[in-house]
Amino acid sequence: NYNIAKLAQTIASFSDQNIEVIIENNLENTGFAPNNSMVLKNDKLKALGWAPQHNTAESLRRTYDYIKTSN
Repeated sequence: NYNIAKLAQTIASFSDQNIEVIIENNLENTGFAPNNSMVLKNDKLKALGWAPQHNTAESLRRTYDYIKTSN
């Protein structure tokens, strides 16, 4: 399971620079419910025979590396 903070920290860890992730929770006047959660499920894809080739961290790392070398 990944939340925004964990996602940001994981991506920041890929950099060779010392990046500090700061998460500010200011829920006042955002217009959103304070507890918003969504679950992405891959059950239907798996039923069709699909299987992930990489875990979430590795997939993020591969995407990070691709974007870094493409620019």
